Amino acid sequence: MNQLSPLAKLIRIVAFAATAISMSIAASYDIRMRTNPNLLTLLDLYGRINLSVIGNSDGHSIAIHFVNFNPPVHGGYAQNIYFLSSYVLWPQRDYVGPPGVVINDGYQLLDANAKMPDEAWLAQHDVVGQLFMTPKAKLGDFDSAWLPMNTTSAPSQ
Repeated sequence: MNQLSPLAKLIRIVAFAATAISMSIAASYDIRMRTNPNLLTLLDLYGRINLSVIGNSDGHSIAIHFVNFNPPVHGGYAQNIYFLSSYVLWPQRDYVGPPGVVINDGYQLLDANAKMPDEAWLAQHDVVGQLFMTPKAKLGDFDSAWLPMNTTSAPSQ
């Protein structure tokens, strides 16, 4: 008979456990999606932002402007968008404020965003365009507009 080594047995056990856990998570996720339609909205929103950042950056850095964001209401959303785009763009950058500013939360992010460097500075730092985010009336939903760096005016709101 073909005996498995202790290492092979351990690998099988870990693989089985990982499969069981992932199936449990998937089932839980499916149930949450059906019972909480807002969760789907947030996942769709972040997916759209993800695609917008990836599709427009083309391997370069971008700038993100949060237009008409109210820190107590939209600070967490701005923070999530910023951290998500940072992850998606790595090793490129997403600029949301002047250099040297420490950002730990949505309030600091929106404060820094109001002091965004000018387009000449952004162009010197490999920024190919700017993503303008504007909140909609429904909490958690946003409009976004992409503006390439060679364009001279912000998108209409």
